[in-house]
Amino acid sequence: MEFLPYFLVSAASYFGLVAGSTIMKLAYSEKDELRQILFMIRKGLLFIIFVTAVFFTFGNTPVSLGFALFFAALSFFKYKTDHLAKKSMITYPALAVVFYFSSADAAFFAAESALIFLYGIAAASLNFEMKQKNYFELLKYNAAFIIIANALYLL
Repeated sequence: MEFLPYFLVSAASYFGLVAGSTIMKLAYSEKDELRQILFMIRKGLLFIIFVTAVFFTFGNTPVSLGFALFFAALSFFKYKTDHLAKKSMITYPALAVVFYFSSADAAFFAAESALIFLYGIAAASLNFEMKQKNYFELLKYNAAFIIIANALYLL
């Protein structure tokens, strides 16, 4: 795969954050009712992303084991900050690594990029605060996804 399509798909996956922020900006009054559902969706999508990564890399045992161990660590990791936007700073670099490894297989790449986009919608919907106007803050804190995913591809 050439760099331009890879970059555009990584940008499209990243813009799930923009979509989630926009949705929450339009329906902010529903945030309290949706909070539990969005938490479940976010956790479920994260689980599906890493299970898919392990499934598609099953032939490569060290990579599969690395994904499984990393997901287990990420699942049990306790965040020491109450700042919701900073919490996803841990997850998005991990998603960038999964995104990079998925580029080897077209089906895996399509599945992972769509799942990362959906995860971004759920994560941004939870992290968006209308009073703080943290729209650009969400993008800034999670920019590591674009940087890491594309830097890995260029290496």
